[in-house]
Amino acid sequence: MSIQETISKQRGRSAFLLTPIHGLNLGWQVIARLRADRRFKVYYPYRNLLRTHPFFSRYYEYPPLPYSNLFNAELCHWVNAVPRWVSHIPYVIEPNDHPLAATGKSEPHDVLGGIGRAIEVYMDQKCKRILVESEGQMGLFKRYFPEQVLKKTEIVRLGAIPKPVDFDQKLKKVETPIFLCFASDYKKKAVDILIQAWREFSQKSKCQLILACPNVPVEIADTLDRENIRLIRKAPLSESEKTELLNIAHVMIAPLHVDGGANVIEAFEHGLPVITMRSQRSFIREGNGWEVDVPFYFYDEGYGKEWPTWERFWQLVEDAKLSRAFDMTVQGFVNIFEDIVNTPSKLIEMGKISHELARNEFSLETRNAVLRRIYSEALQ
Repeated sequence: MSIQETISKQRGRSAFLLTPIHGLNLGWQVIARLRADRRFKVYYPYRNLLRTHPFFSRYYEYPPLPYSNLFNAELCHWVNAVPRWVSHIPYVIEPNDHPLAATGKSEPHDVLGGIGRAIEVYMDQKCKRILVESEGQMGLFKRYFPEQVLKKTEIVRLGAIPKPVDFDQKLKKVETPIFLCFASDYKKKAVDILIQAWREFSQKSKCQLILACPNVPVEIADTLDRENIRLIRKAPLSESEKTELLNIAHVMIAPLHVDGGANVIEAFEHGLPVITMRSQRSFIREGNGWEVDVPFYFYDEGYGKEWPTWERFWQLVEDAKLSRAFDMTVQGFVNIFEDIVNTPSKLIEMGKISHELARNEFSLETRNAVLRRIYSEALQ
């Protein structure tokens, strides 16, 4: 989720209802740790994050410890920005998608111009740790900040909850692979590039693309049936709807111009390899997916300079498409699709690698253990 989207949603959208999360018996683990963790008085901003993205619900269903209210807090765990009026309390900070989220600004030029505020937040002695979600995001920290800030950073994964996966059953049907794409927005998630690539894919009759996107233009949506694309014009999907689709899919496609990430973690949880586009948050490892190159993406080096505003960014994207600069991205998708159809069984082994990541390095259980250790060190 982009800085602008996060800040906008934190300012005014109503909270969603929590839904049960299945797969791991994390609830019992949390209950067992309650008494041991009562020595920690850590505040986490429940209300604001519940308005931001459904993915955050898991942090409330299965927290690393029972969080304190702000009044009693000895440590705060902030996401993106630190409110000035509570900056007297020691804190750790977790930028949701970009290190400059700490500026509290939304337009790229303003965000870049506010780097002094971000440095102030990170260099403050009360800032005990900066939680970075990916190696790509760490690269952005290295782009913008001095070594003193980098010394405070630590990679803390988003937190996957792996689901039971019957890989033998998937193997039986992999000869006719199902590609799945969850896209919350046609424009921001580069759905036009995916559709163009699928149309140029010569073996699409041997497989199916399920595309869940609420705002595909009507003139395009009406043509998709004959392209072996099943369109679901809805977002967000319910947990049961998503689970049903993830269970029948063999590979997740996660295109984007602006951020992303939750759909990739969901793919890992269900044992799916991932095809995505270059960004600061791809999470691709050797053997569990593919990353297609792009001419540029929102947080690329031109951020705040070549595109000082969101409007200018989208104009440059349209210009690049007209000049065929994104043809390499389209062709990258096509090459991967062809490779998959020629050797579909590889999807099962790649999916097992994704599932292993969800059970270990990327797991919510691992995240919670790391957070408890960070909180403990910060409060010493």
